[in-house]
Amino acid sequence: MPYPIVPGHRIWLCSHERRVLNELAGHLPEYAARLRDMADRLWDQLPIFRQHYRDYRFGKSNSLKAALPVMVPAVSYKVLAVQNGTEAQVVWQAMIGEGDTAVKHEMAENLRAYCTLNTLAMVKIHEVLTGL
Repeated sequence: MPYPIVPGHRIWLCSHERRVLNELAGHLPEYAARLRDMADRLWDQLPIFRQHYRDYRFGKSNSLKAALPVMVPAVSYKVLAVQNGTEAQVVWQAMIGEGDTAVKHEMAENLRAYCTLNTLAMVKIHEVLTGL
């Protein structure tokens, strides 16, 4: 495999994640060094799926949501209130303006569950890839 296993964070589509971390560093100077360090350590798994690992069951997509049910069928977003990145963005925007604390808390928990599953999905896919 041409991609070395390096210390850092395994990410899918890390250009977006790196941009967000660097933007946050600009807004939160007290955390800037740590955020920039995190951004520098991102390692994108997406090129593996674009260039080296293909499965007809992915359809025409290389997305995490296409690969996960094929590679790790036991892990599914279907049980979550927030099931994809677009929904996460919509819920985040709604949560920011939400006045009801209980509703805001529920939205935050739903987003945490989605982010937790995203992280687990990347770990499980990485385990499958390193076991090949």
